[in-house]
Amino acid sequence: MRSVPWFDRLDAEGIIGGWLAGADASDHLRAIEVMLGAAADRPDRIAALIAPHAGRARDYPAWLAWVTRPGNMSKSRSLFELVLEAVRRGDYEGIEHGLWIAAHGLGEHRPAWGVELLAAYLADRPGAFELDDAGRVRDLSLDPPAKSPCLAAF
Repeated sequence: MRSVPWFDRLDAEGIIGGWLAGADASDHLRAIEVMLGAAADRPDRIAALIAPHAGRARDYPAWLAWVTRPGNMSKSRSLFELVLEAVRRGDYEGIEHGLWIAAHGLGEHRPAWGVELLAAYLADRPGAFELDDAGRVRDLSLDPPAKSPCLAAF
């Protein structure tokens, strides 16, 4: 069911939106599976489907990480805005790898958006200015590289 035609049909019938709005986690996963098949071709529609759940659904950060993973963030300003809002809320805490996978190539395709994302991550999110044991801003540290995944994304 990971195909654009299935996505279009299920979306037209309101099924995907219903799955996301329901309380059943298996329905949420089913919706994400279907959306993944259309993520590259329908990023604006996917953004519209998940936007009502931003900051409300417990698993929303994971949903956003999954639907942005195919590298479609540079194709949709509305999807990119959802990512910026999620970063500013701290939704990517603990799943930063999903953010940087989604951001891969953003600097090449939409450099100004890349700058916006870095600004949101480095300045606007909760805990952005936390210090490491040496008194340096943790997220600006290049040693070890795993501590600064944002710099490797671009």
